[in-house]
Amino acid sequence: MDLSPTLMRAAGPYAIIVLALNLAAVAQSRDNLDGVQVDHPAGPIVALEEFGLQRSLTIAAIQLAFAIYLLWAARRRSPGVMALTGLVTGLYEIGLLCLHWFNPIAAFPIQGFASPPFVGLDPPWYYPALSLVLLAAAVTQLVALVLAIRSSDWRLVGRGSLLLLGPLLAVTAYAVLNLVAIQLATEPRTPTDIFGLPWTESSRDSLIRRAEETTVLLGRWLLPLTLIALPLSWLGWRMLRRGVTSAMMVPTCMLSVPYLAFLGLFTWLQPLSNEMNYDDQTGYIDQSPAWHPIALVVLLVIAIAAQATGLARTSKST
Repeated sequence: MDLSPTLMRAAGPYAIIVLALNLAAVAQSRDNLDGVQVDHPAGPIVALEEFGLQRSLTIAAIQLAFAIYLLWAARRRSPGVMALTGLVTGLYEIGLLCLHWFNPIAAFPIQGFASPPFVGLDPPWYYPALSLVLLAAAVTQLVALVLAIRSSDWRLVGRGSLLLLGPLLAVTAYAVLNLVAIQLATEPRTPTDIFGLPWTESSRDSLIRRAEETTVLLGRWLLPLTLIALPLSWLGWRMLRRGVTSAMMVPTCMLSVPYLAFLGLFTWLQPLSNEMNYDDQTGYIDQSPAWHPIALVVLLVIAIAAQATGLARTSKST
């Protein structure tokens, strides 16, 4: 008996349960509003009700959109639908994680605290219950996808060269671009340092120390990218040698979502960005080459195009 359609359809009930949890948490948080300052003329209770209701309904609408697609795709096993389901599942799993971070209580726009001290808006049961439901939804969809793969027996003669080389080349290029920019930033491009004084041996040494710290940060960025790029490339190699099956296409599509999401995030929060160096006291960021952020954006666009082309080619027989 194939349980994958039933499990995929569970995305709808999970969305309703999350909506109920969010609305209940918003309703029970009214008693924790003493001392909270918000930018709303009617006060914190009205702000909580409006913000909480809007955020809860928005979350529910996004979850139901996923559920509608999964309802449609539940019994379809064609290569195109399976590939798209892998992509949707990747987005769905990331979305569930985001729901935990951006729930209506945690994201409540608090401006400041007064007396008595503000402890927290969330009821004690809310985060454990929300975490349990989101985890159950994530596991349910992954199990459904595995069962759907096992019941699909088609094989296509596809091309996996882009999927084999694309992620590895993109991660390598990302590392090289950042390492070159980090090294160039140790050479002052401005006549004076951040304090308006001529560069000295001590102030130039501070640039070198900051470059070393930035290199360590880059290593942390490269770790998740590499951990995703390696299995993607391995799947591309398998498809290139043995053809395309659902067991290779679907996880490739699913892993492509966090791969491109991480690459996009690290293009924005790159090691030489102001966001990652908001308290720079050395003037190091001012010395970074102007071409660096542009080159990273170009790399991201090429990586997205290469991955999309590779996925599209593997879903067609030759």
